Amino acid sequence: MSWQAKSVEGLLRVVGAKRNGRNPEVVARNIAKARAKAKDPAPRERQRRDLDVTERAESGMRVFELAPKSGETTHRVVYYHGGSYTFEIAPPHWFFLSYLARTTGARVIVPIYPLAPESTADLTVPIATDLVERVIDEVGSRDVTVMGDSAGGGLSLAVVQQLNKRGKQPRGTVLISPWLDVSMTDPGLAAVDPHDAMLTIPGLAECGRLYAGRLDVKDPLASPLFGELDGLAPIDIYTGTHDLLNVDAHNLVKRAAGRDVEIRLHEEPNMPHVHPLLSIIPEGKRARDQIIDNVRSG
Repeated sequence: MSWQAKSVEGLLRVVGAKRNGRNPEVVARNIAKARAKAKDPAPRERQRRDLDVTERAESGMRVFELAPKSGETTHRVVYYHGGSYTFEIAPPHWFFLSYLARTTGARVIVPIYPLAPESTADLTVPIATDLVERVIDEVGSRDVTVMGDSAGGGLSLAVVQQLNKRGKQPRGTVLISPWLDVSMTDPGLAAVDPHDAMLTIPGLAECGRLYAGRLDVKDPLASPLFGELDGLAPIDIYTGTHDLLNVDAHNLVKRAAGRDVEIRLHEEPNMPHVHPLLSIIPEGKRARDQIIDNVRSG
């Protein structure tokens, strides 16, 4: 574990990141505060300097596209951001996505999907699936990667599962610290919890309940860990062992055993949640570069 990674983990503990999810009441206050102080989720000027950024409305969502000003390929990456399904896209996402577009030449499509509790899995997953289907129909499945982090990773897996029912798949799916079981009931979570400086079991359980809405929290639309895996395009998972959601990553690998799906697990010891988005740490940069190679290989 690099000193940079130790410093990030230490900072998270000092600022008390886990306090934001210590119980449902705190989660509710934080959601209300985020809605009251909501900022425009659009990429900032820094991301626009060397990219062509466009925006459109589709299926009730604002959809941004980041494309390099030169050297653009035919490849498309559809990216669903994290935020426990209840919080909006954040600056680290845009830094990662703009770098992805610049270095791969791919056009990166970023839907600003509706959040819980205002929207729930039974409403969000279908419109997210429709968008990816349209992109596949436009450029062909071999030129599309579906990608997401945390809650966006869960949404990405739910989307490719629904696409499979429609007879379509992307070239591949990249899941970064994916949240795949919003019930937060796996007994293995308790062993990882002390090592995670950011996420909490009660906080995620409450956000998962809000996102599931009228569905059971283990319904595959909300918790794609329990969905059908046969016939899915190859899946790459990036996870760290100090991430509470590392349990979900391993459970997906276990469920895939003997099924018609290829899953590659990229696990980094002692790394925190969404470490590939933390390019300030060597381990995060290494994972980010692996993801870039994955997109380029398409």
